[in-house]
Amino acid sequence: MKCFACGVNSKEWLYGEPIDKELAVAWNLSVGLKSLFNQREGTVCPSCGINSRAIGLAKGIAKYYGDHKSFDSFVNWANSKRLSVAEINSCHQLHTQLKKIKGLTFAEFGNSKDSEDIQNLSYKDNSFDLIIHSETLEHVPDPYKAILECRRVIKEDGVIIFTIPIVWNKKSLQRASIDKKKIVNLSPPAYHGFRKDDYIVFWEFGGDFLKKSHSKVLWADPKKQNYVFLSKKIEFKGSWYEIMKYRLEERYYELRAQYAHSK
Repeated sequence: MKCFACGVNSKEWLYGEPIDKELAVAWNLSVGLKSLFNQREGTVCPSCGINSRAIGLAKGIAKYYGDHKSFDSFVNWANSKRLSVAEINSCHQLHTQLKKIKGLTFAEFGNSKDSEDIQNLSYKDNSFDLIIHSETLEHVPDPYKAILECRRVIKEDGVIIFTIPIVWNKKSLQRASIDKKKIVNLSPPAYHGFRKDDYIVFWEFGGDFLKKSHSKVLWADPKKQNYVFLSKKIEFKGSWYEIMKYRLEERYYELRAQYAHSK
């Protein structure tokens, strides 16, 4: 299979299961949904190391800017158009390809050199054509404030393209908050990444996310529970039909995965 990000053909991709039992219990995932999320996070290109989630992000970006057939094609186009791009926290191994964009501004949370708080960005209004982030909003106390802040710093015709983990048949749940700069756990603490405090999960997103965030789905692969979202200066209205469609897709592939694991 050819990797959309690096362009290398590989016969067999690597596979692991980063969604362990502890996280699945904390998130109340069924066997089927746990399998789908592991496909999303644990299927990895053996050449560049990018996972399916970040490949989905790359495909969403390429789709928005003219349906490019490879990410390298998008990068060349972005450079020809002098696109100004902000990558807020590294988007898995897609960062390696994003670094080829001459107009890239990169920020990594917790890095003293280029750290940014997505809820309170240091950038000026109307600075970027494109903002990209992946698996970031669930780790901030106020994700909707973060979305508004990203809208502030994009240009009038700019866009925000991002990913979050989402379970469509649930309502969004706030697991933690901040009080006087201290984390207050509203549910038993759950972590992503290396289980450091910086990776604590503040929010689990559900089917109400579209309406609350005024975003929409740009690209989707429900077989891997992989969704890429789009936000602009203008606010989208998530329709009941769209949300029900995603819920039904999720349920279908969840049941298929559960059946495969039961055999």
